[in-house]
Amino acid sequence: MRKLSMLVLALSLSACATDDGGSGGSGSGSGSGSGSGSSCTTTADNCAGETICVAGACVAAFPRVYSITTLQHMVATTKPDGTSWDAAGGAPDLFITIAVNGTTAATTNVVNDQFSATWPGPFNVSLIAGSTLVLSSYDEDISANDPGFGCQAMPITAALLRGRGLTCMQPTWSMSFKIAPQ
Repeated sequence: MRKLSMLVLALSLSACATDDGGSGGSGSGSGSGSGSGSSCTTTADNCAGETICVAGACVAAFPRVYSITTLQHMVATTKPDGTSWDAAGGAPDLFITIAVNGTTAATTNVVNDQFSATWPGPFNVSLIAGSTLVLSSYDEDISANDPGFGCQAMPITAALLRGRGLTCMQPTWSMSFKIAPQ
């Protein structure tokens, strides 16, 4: 059986980082605590440390349940080893597993015969500080599923989660998703 090789990827934030026109850009007091005086927005999460913006307040980022939505995946016309996805040379039957600390937390449905797919979610994951979040793609086959690509955040941090999304890219494939606290 082939072993899924997790590629070391550059993770980049994919969430909005625009100014919401609110009360200020830089300066002190930018929502670093969880008291009633700290306010924040999810479009430009200005919380700090181990906090994240939820309902206009900076609250503890961990432990917390997060929802993964708008999961998108695009693959090349061949598997990572250069061979065809299917015996007849067709497109893969894509699905993704979502694992936290090595344990599968969710699996998408299979999208048949496509080189790209989108799953709306939500796929809920429970995260604690320092968790490893790994999304792995596969091509569903009759005898054994072919491994595709992996996107990982190791460790997951509050700063990374404040971006509200992740993107993993290589020249022949990409995977992106939104992630938000519940």
